[in-house]
Amino acid sequence: MDRWCYMASHSRIEYEECIKQGLLRKVVPSHEKAGKGIIKANKFLEQARKAFNIKAYDSCLLTCYQAIFLSAKSVLLKDGYREKSHACVARYLEENYVNAGKLDIKWVGLLDRFRDMRHDDEYNVFFMASKENCEEIMKFADSFIGAMEKILSV
Repeated sequence: MDRWCYMASHSRIEYEECIKQGLLRKVVPSHEKAGKGIIKANKFLEQARKAFNIKAYDSCLLTCYQAIFLSAKSVLLKDGYREKSHACVARYLEENYVNAGKLDIKWVGLLDRFRDMRHDDEYNVFFMASKENCEEIMKFADSFIGAMEKILSV
């Protein structure tokens, strides 16, 4: 099966498949890039809050997800990995941090959930982000970025 169709179907891809398909690749570890990623993630969260305040809920949700994604991606950059799949970022965190007892599984489950919501918002013309969606994702984003910052500080 084509990897892009596999990913778009919302099926769960496993960590080993991410590696095998080249969706997670080794690169030179970079604390500098990781730090810049977290800074940008926090800026995106700020922008999402501004979108929320003017009731631009679709923009809020998309920008908030981008903040979440960038903070998770920062952990990969610190560890020397590059992603080619949003789903594989979650699998990386699960494999390397949840399984090692360094991150609660709830973070990965919510990351998957909000990735799916972002996908619906971006590609499903019938999905409209709500105030409640945005309140939920902003709360998660704030906590998730903090969890990623904690991992980066170790």
